Amino acid sequence: MLEGIVFDFDGLILDTEGPQYDGWRSVYERFGLDLPIDRWVEVLGRPAWMFDFHTRLEELGDPAYDREAIDAERRKSVRSRIDASDLMPGVRDLVAQARSKGLRLSIASGSDREWVAGYLEKHGLIDAFPILVTREETTRHKPEPDPFAEACRRMGLPPQRCLALEDSPNGIRSAAAAGLYAVAVPNRVTAGQSFDEADRIVESLETVDLHEVAAAMGERVRA
Repeated sequence: MLEGIVFDFDGLILDTEGPQYDGWRSVYERFGLDLPIDRWVEVLGRPAWMFDFHTRLEELGDPAYDREAIDAERRKSVRSRIDASDLMPGVRDLVAQARSKGLRLSIASGSDREWVAGYLEKHGLIDAFPILVTREETTRHKPEPDPFAEACRRMGLPPQRCLALEDSPNGIRSAAAAGLYAVAVPNRVTAGQSFDEADRIVESLETVDLHEVAAAMGERVRA
């Protein structure tokens, strides 16, 4: 039953979400504001342009607030941390295992192609993912089904024969709506969030058993 896997990118393959959240939280704290983790999780999986975290800061009218300077400082700090990070646990082994079984692989991400492809290249995984569905590729974004549906279409596979690996509630909703078998892999940012629409929740990619997943997918189809 399992013929393809669609991976999310941010927070699943590489820990970009932790540094991004920490960066924004530090900026907010500098101006006496709080950035709740639940508020941050709302944006995960969606293109960054859909949300402007500067709005609350601009409303303060603080003369020390300089949007361009603060954004440049934040981006530099965040990028430095991400550049120094290794892949999330289990990524390489799972990709190798999937390729050895002849499974087709793709990525469905709310980030842009340059961001995703650049880090895949940096970590030697670009050849493992011949199909990248990034934010430029679809009109609608997570939690809508379009990114995962498009990834399946490009792999030439029905969603019912594909596994989706996601770290955010928005991503799980997107995958489930598209008809994939959705496995949630919460990270330090998304841990504690609701993943009610996931078919399965695991602690990390290290614990994903493709044999078990394939069997569960078969049982779901026969039910």
